Amino acid sequence: MIDDFCLLDTNILVYATDIDSPFYQKAKDVRDNAHGRRIKGCVALQVLTEFYSVVTNPRKNKKPLSSMQARKEIENYLKSPTIFKISIKATTIEKMVELAEKYGTKGPNVYDLQLMATMLDNGVRKIYTANEKDFVIFKEIETVNPFK
Repeated sequence: MIDDFCLLDTNILVYATDIDSPFYQKAKDVRDNAHGRRIKGCVALQVLTEFYSVVTNPRKNKKPLSSMQARKEIENYLKSPTIFKISIKATTIEKMVELAEKYGTKGPNVYDLQLMATMLDNGVRKIYTANEKDFVIFKEIETVNPFK
């Protein structure tokens, strides 16, 4: 169990690489605190996939990263000895479906639910995110918005 760990959501990672974002400094602080062990941070492999999708997409990012730059950022997370990596398990899908039934979640919102199920399956109960509205309804986890 890693109960005292907190997941860094995709938007934290994205803002921490976008120096022009008004959220850059706070996101960078959260990321750096995880790298520096001031918080027990973790990332889900799903988050790293979403990160790559967002930062390399010119429709979602005014200054998209090259695939090489995005790869370097991802490798930094994967190789970090201070940021724990969590991933989906066979039981995660079962948990996601149970939660979808419990909360009536359908369509694209199941991806947030899958992330939460991955967290729960790995013993993580807290998420740092700018999108607290996506997670606040779920009583199983604590949502922290570092930008407020």
